[in-house]
Amino acid sequence: MEIALVQTYRADENMTDWETLNALNALIREYTAVQRHRQPPHISLSPLAQQSHDELKLVCEGWLGNAPVVDEAGQMTDLGDKDLSLQEIMDCLKRIRKSVEYGQKRRRPARLL
Repeated sequence: MEIALVQTYRADENMTDWETLNALNALIREYTAVQRHRQPPHISLSPLAQQSHDELKLVCEGWLGNAPVVDEAGQMTDLGDKDLSLQEIMDCLKRIRKSVEYGQKRRRPARLL
């Protein structure tokens, strides 16, 4: 999952942590709605966040067994019976979100007192 985000980040120098967080939050909200058997919300994202969201969702859908999985080299791969549950996907997304938030805090300049 992280690879999808990193590839988007490397492909466009305008990609920011903020865009990444928006993409992650949107996907978490969508999967939360699915888990609760509700209609996923329509969330408007900037073009960069939308691209990141779409690529990440494709990876997640592959891990859920709903779509083909493409490896780092762009080749189709078979996960066999290693599909993840929706809760496991959401846990991973939340862990990645926490990592992005932590990275943001570490890069902020210290305030002068």
